[in-house]
Amino acid sequence: MSIMLVQLDLKSSVPLYQQLKTNIIAGILSGNLREGDRLPSIRQLASDLSINLHTVRKVYGLLADEGYVHFSRSSGTVVNTPPALDSESMEQFESVLLPIIIELRARNVDRARYNELMDCLWEASMDASSTEAITDNMPSEALSQSTASTKVDSKLRAGLSPVRLPAQTPTRKLRYS
Repeated sequence: MSIMLVQLDLKSSVPLYQQLKTNIIAGILSGNLREGDRLPSIRQLASDLSINLHTVRKVYGLLADEGYVHFSRSSGTVVNTPPALDSESMEQFESVLLPIIIELRARNVDRARYNELMDCLWEASMDASSTEAITDNMPSEALSQSTASTKVDSKLRAGLSPVRLPAQTPTRKLRYS
């Protein structure tokens, strides 16, 4: 039995489609979603999350384009084995990461602190199904005091992994089995 935990931050600057896509990829990475598992229908997931069905359709389309899922008339949307990264995909990741690295450097984050941050994020991605992994495992010295308040927002904008959200932030959490 597969479990998919979906958590969306309705006040985040990260678009809902990106948050949902990251949640599903995190489920695949964590092993909660395995090859052959069926995802909820577009209508069902949209209804359960109280979001537009076109948002879910866009996410499923992007995941299919990237090889994470495929569509089947008889089974619906089915999880694939995560695809290997080719040179074109690597270039896309580089184009997303470069502006973030530039911003970190502009805020005086040196290479040692950057490497420590990347190590923490890498470890957090190992338990991607945990929404507390990043903020709970982040060493306080990983970022300077001036950037500490923006560390969660920067990670959200990067779309790297789900992040624990403050209690007052409206969210949608669902667990599918």
